Amino acid sequence: PDLKCIFSDDLSGSTNRVRAEYLSSVEVTCKSPPTNSTDLALAVTTNGVDVSLNSLQLEVVDRPLIASVQPPHGYVNDQILVEILGYGFVDSGTSCCRFGDSTEVNATWITNHSVYCVMPPNWSSSTGIVNVLYSNDGHNFESLASGFSFRVPVTINDVAPRVAPREGGTEVRVFGQNFVVEDEWQCMFDSQAVPANVISTSELLCVTRGTDGDSVVPLSVMDSAKFSFQTEVEFQFRENIVIKSVSPTLVPSTGESVITIEVHGMVVDFQYECVFGGDREGPSDPAIMINSTFLECRAPPWRPRNETFFIRSSDNVFVS
Repeated sequence: PDLKCIFSDDLSGSTNRVRAEYLSSVEVTCKSPPTNSTDLALAVTTNGVDVSLNSLQLEVVDRPLIASVQPPHGYVNDQILVEILGYGFVDSGTSCCRFGDSTEVNATWITNHSVYCVMPPNWSSSTGIVNVLYSNDGHNFESLASGFSFRVPVTINDVAPRVAPREGGTEVRVFGQNFVVEDEWQCMFDSQAVPANVISTSELLCVTRGTDGDSVVPLSVMDSAKFSFQTEVEFQFRENIVIKSVSPTLVPSTGESVITIEVHGMVVDFQYECVFGGDREGPSDPAIMINSTFLECRAPPWRPRNETFFIRSSDNVFVS
């Protein structure tokens, strides 16, 4: 009962004695009392009368407060640099972070309001939400409940179309797994970002913007925390297809009439088909590419009337 820690404030002259617990012949533990001072002297007594010959100077700081974490989520098995934002972070050399029940990792002090911690790879192999903990001294931790979430990594399976007119306005669908519907996504055509609509956990929809010229660029998708997932697609922007002429423009409704179409901007490696009727899903016929400028199609049997005529390319671009 006489083993105590003595905390003294030299400025005010006040002294607080608090109960200490014996750990070994060279170590005891005790809790510091509340104080408004910024410095305290610490001494020990074993009998309530005699005080240790020397004392230690302690710096008193405010308890840290965690306000938020950036990014607020990451992906399973990734090494993630996390910034913890708040107040009362001290450049102590002993500060550290913990995520859920992970082992402690050293914190890099940036300012009184910001520290960085690197979440080690392969720490978490399952999804879920964990608490984020921070300590200035490596012993006393402050926590932000449900501060970080782990997600299943995104995979990309396909992109359609893979070619679009450079004028922009083409709908591009990205197919994959594990898109989080509640998140905000972008399609990245090289460094050009366009918003993505989340159709489902397996599909994103983007609309291309105009480019200055023909180009081939990498395509990736990015979530709200700037995590990027690369596709294997080299996306091509090219000059728009333009129908210059159709001959003949009048054919019998019995079908089988050969129609020659002059087209500007065709891609030689693509396949084309002619679509008849006002509906883009109307009757179609595979087109024969005569050369880089002309296609031939056969008109289907059709009711007598004027109809809209489309060319559809293998990248699903329509031109009327």
